[in-house]
Amino acid sequence: MRLRRNARLTRPQFEAERLLRFRELVRHAQQHSPYYAAIMQKHGIELDKCLPTDFPILTKRLLHDNFDDIVTDRRVTLAGITEFLQHSRDPEERYLGEFVVLHTSGSSGEVGHFVFSTADWVRGWAGLSRVIQPRLRRTRIAFFGATDGHFASVTWSVTARQGAGRYLSDVATLDINAPLAETLTRLNAFQPHVLGGYATGHKILAQAQLAGRLQIRPEVIQCGGEPLTTGDQAWLEQVFGCPCINVYGATESMLMGVVRTGDPGMTLFDDELIVEPAADHILLTNLFSRTLPLIRYRMGDTLRLTDKQSPYGHYPVIAPVVGRNERVPLFRNPQGETDFISPHIINEIFVPGVWRFQMRWIDETTYRFAICLDTGLDAAGCATATTSIKTRLHEILDQKQLGNVQFEVEVVDDIPVDSVTRKFKLVVMLGRSNS
Repeated sequence: MRLRRNARLTRPQFEAERLLRFRELVRHAQQHSPYYAAIMQKHGIELDKCLPTDFPILTKRLLHDNFDDIVTDRRVTLAGITEFLQHSRDPEERYLGEFVVLHTSGSSGEVGHFVFSTADWVRGWAGLSRVIQPRLRRTRIAFFGATDGHFASVTWSVTARQGAGRYLSDVATLDINAPLAETLTRLNAFQPHVLGGYATGHKILAQAQLAGRLQIRPEVIQCGGEPLTTGDQAWLEQVFGCPCINVYGATESMLMGVVRTGDPGMTLFDDELIVEPAADHILLTNLFSRTLPLIRYRMGDTLRLTDKQSPYGHYPVIAPVVGRNERVPLFRNPQGETDFISPHIINEIFVPGVWRFQMRWIDETTYRFAICLDTGLDAAGCATATTSIKTRLHEILDQKQLGNVQFEVEVVDDIPVDSVTRKFKLVVMLGRSNS
């Protein structure tokens, strides 16, 4: 109801109310977060007058190093979350029985952990109503993506079938790392009304639809997690005969923007967010996350504000978001068939002690995997982390029936950003001459 009301406000009215909610967040952080209490004292920040720009930038590394002092619930610890993620891959399982936990490497390539109370999660998840409107009949929703863990997109999807939502939504999760033939069989049987997932995955499904291997009739397609060109958006609409919605979201902030065919650009829904664009990053303040306050959190995405008018209210319209557009590594299985490993599967690898990693693709049966280890690990810890990475990579290959693919794990001091794009690349092509 508040989101609908927000859309009817003038922009000055909206920003005035949002500033009040920002100060409510700051009050909560000052009272319950030792990190923010110290920041406010050090910088002389006054609660009743403060603005986001009064606070220093929070990087993913600072968040990691100060996690236990940033969280506002003393039961939540980085060590506890790390242990939870080691043993749980069910996106519906809750940390301590009540907290939603997500992890990702995002556009920085550094592993990050994010935690939300039930109240946080509901406030953030409400924004997804701007993508799919509630219906009076039960809606079949298929999500084709990374499903085997605590990842943002699949957790958003399965939330639709929890509580009273189970009477309104039938949600099927299809792992993008499963053999493609198995996925097509499940989709043909399920016949989803809504098909959600990543642009690269949907394009592979569209090729199967054209070839007759896939025969579904969705009413809407959602693409997120990576850039979607207007040409690909139009092509997906033509192949499936339904609207394709391009969704911009992040693990830290959930839904951020939406663009439908015919829109003047992507609408940035900033009801629960304060976004400060910069040349090569954005600073994000999340107003719905009270358990892990994020004030001026640095994200590697870049966006440009335009002077166009949104069809959805006073919200700003932005040029296409520049995020990670990763190469999709292709491999040949023992039967000689080509299959792929989604970059999202690689992106969501979680191993304690490993803070950055990169796949260095050599050819159809070979790759290297570079990892950066936490500096505090002793020799035994380094060996354990390296072994755990190898085990997880074997699991990914076995799931795809690519047991013939060979790889080596290489421990490196750092993995630099791309010299041209200045972005971190999760997958790079080496080739035999560079291997």
